[in-house]
Amino acid sequence: MKTIIYSKIKEKKERIITSCDSKDIQSELNDEGFKKAASEADILLIRPVGEWNEGALNAEYDALEAAYDDIAIMAVYLLVSDWNHELSPWHNPPVFGNEEFGDGASDTLDQIRENILEPLLSLKSLSIPVIIAGYSLAGLFSLWATCEDECFSGCAAVSPSVWFQGFLDYLNIHMPKSGCYYLSLGRKEPRTANKTMQKVGDNLVAIDELLEQTGKKHILKWNDGGHFNDPDKRMLEGLKDIIKMSL
Repeated sequence: MKTIIYSKIKEKKERIITSCDSKDIQSELNDEGFKKAASEADILLIRPVGEWNEGALNAEYDALEAAYDDIAIMAVYLLVSDWNHELSPWHNPPVFGNEEFGDGASDTLDQIRENILEPLLSLKSLSIPVIIAGYSLAGLFSLWATCEDECFSGCAAVSPSVWFQGFLDYLNIHMPKSGCYYLSLGRKEPRTANKTMQKVGDNLVAIDELLEQTGKKHILKWNDGGHFNDPDKRMLEGLKDIIKMSL
């Protein structure tokens, strides 16, 4: 999976941008600048994004740097090519159009563990916060990943696809393992003729209540508009808050 990694060397405030396949991150650490930036990271952000989001990543990292100039954020963006397959934890029928949802999330999580977390975190003598965050189906994937593995200290799920059939039942069995969560949704998102997607609001409230019951730090924010209103702005707000909660 193609990755774009943003990081910085602290004393120089020098930005390092590394683009490679996730399986090549270990070899990229032979580059002294990238290795130094990785070793100095104060927080590691894992962000599955659609390939169509690539043009917006630089602006997002600019804004995160401006908000947290005193810490070194390493942001690993995974460019997902097969959205409905690579981010879906199990098969589901189409909810719009004819494209079904696959079961590739486990493979994606394995790539994150083996190709990203293992080589990057091996450079740290002390543990650092690891955040996973995403929008829409990537938000669902992020929530699911925190139930599968304890390695994530925080999660931002922005307009997550929690209408996904079987997800609420799964969550009640496997339970979220991260310490803090940021959730948000557009107020108009449940107002749809699609019977499956109408459940998104009630399901997200139920997830927020579960986080409260299990003693997690959590935020649930309601935004104006529907699913496609200001996604970059909403995502950035979620990232800023979850970073603050995780430090």
